[in-house]
Amino acid sequence: MSVPKPLQYASLALGLYGVCVLVLRFGRDGMGWGRALLIGVVVTPVVYLWSRLRDRLNRRAEDAGRRWRARRRA
Repeated sequence: MSVPKPLQYASLALGLYGVCVLVLRFGRDGMGWGRALLIGVVVTPVVYLWSRLRDRLNRRAEDAGRRWRARRRA
């Protein structure tokens, strides 16, 4: 069974939002539920974009390393 892409993205965003809110609420210093929910709305897209950027940079580094090793062997 295949899950449609929009549903995958929605579930990822909802899960990420939930984790962010729980970390903010029950972290070391903690904060109230209202503030954690509001900050979670801002933090969720930032965390998602940051992880996409990290994946892209890692993929580019792998490709560059592969090209470098291929040139070195040739």
